Amino acid sequence: MHLATQIIHKVQGNGSDSWFIYYEDKVPEMVTIDPNSLDIFNEKLRYQQRKQDGIDTYLSIAAEFRLSGMPRDNRRSLENQLEAARNELVNGQWITALDKLEECGTTTELTQEIYDKFHLSLTVYITNNY
Repeated sequence: MHLATQIIHKVQGNGSDSWFIYYEDKVPEMVTIDPNSLDIFNEKLRYQQRKQDGIDTYLSIAAEFRLSGMPRDNRRSLENQLEAARNELVNGQWITALDKLEECGTTTELTQEIYDKFHLSLTVYITNNY
């Protein structure tokens, strides 16, 4: 992720506003929509990254379920049990996803092994990224 280090507001010759956003290790870019403050702009970038990471993480988990040989009905039941956690995760809300997972507990389909693996994945990400 490339966080911004500076935002400079400039008024162009035609009277329109633009902002130049300078990054740690990326070529600066010009935008014509006010990025608000540097903190808000960077937090938006973090949310975008968390959302993409959440999508990638859940796709990996879903692929693992699909390839596990688990019967389709069991897999569907497991996916239904994890729906609230998944919805939060793919929206980049990792802490809320962890809360939703903890509300699930374990079941026949959501075994302790699956629960622990998903729980650890969320916990490690939260520790490293919040």
